[in-house]
Amino acid sequence: MLDPAAKAEFERQYRLVLVIYAAMLASILIYLGIGFLLVRTLPAHAANESARSFVVVFYCLAAVFTGVILWQRKSWTSPPASSASAPPDMLESISRYRTGHIVAFVLCEVIALFGVLVLLLVGSFSHLVYFASLSLTMMIVCYPKRME
Repeated sequence: MLDPAAKAEFERQYRLVLVIYAAMLASILIYLGIGFLLVRTLPAHAANESARSFVVVFYCLAAVFTGVILWQRKSWTSPPASSASAPPDMLESISRYRTGHIVAFVLCEVIALFGVLVLLLVGSFSHLVYFASLSLTMMIVCYPKRME
């Protein structure tokens, strides 16, 4: 069982991670809104070959980031073990939990930003929706777990 000080510190960090989670989730939805407004003002133009190759590159990067998020989620973001351990190890574990979630949220956000970039390059709102959907799905997968 955790000592009360470590449990209180974990609860404080858990609440901080939830606030950051909500802010990142809101920003992805804001990107969709900005894209919806931008698509109405952007001139319709056919994407040239170099723009299409950028789209493929961004989709490949999104796939790589998805893999990194899943790996990072398994290795960094598990809640601290409830077994008795030394306080420095517990504080390090809590810090790793917080940092791991923040990194995962940022990577999810970058996937949504890829969609905004593709929207600006190609002018297609559907690509933004695909990237934002992947980003939101990864955010749901990365929802922080509370220590029991």
